[in-house]
Amino acid sequence: MQAAPAVTADALTAILADNLRAARIDRGLSQRGLATASGIYQGHISHFENARRQPLIHNLVRLAHALEVSTDFLLGLAPLTPRRPAPEPL
Repeated sequence: MQAAPAVTADALTAILADNLRAARIDRGLSQRGLATASGIYQGHISHFENARRQPLIHNLVRLAHALEVSTDFLLGLAPLTPRRPAPEPL
């Protein structure tokens, strides 16, 4: 098995910033809306999206959960999956 290529911390931060913003916009959320859904301060989300700060692992999980994406997507290891349509009422 071949090892994955090394990714610098700066590159990972930039990938996370881009993917976090893409998922938030795809889900139709503002930074404030994501803050409410995840329980993370809006200012922190701004820092994450502008690659000025990396979230702690538990906050990465909270963001992924709120956005209904995988942490792998946020870290650039998997593509963004479309949201499942809401089930039709019976």
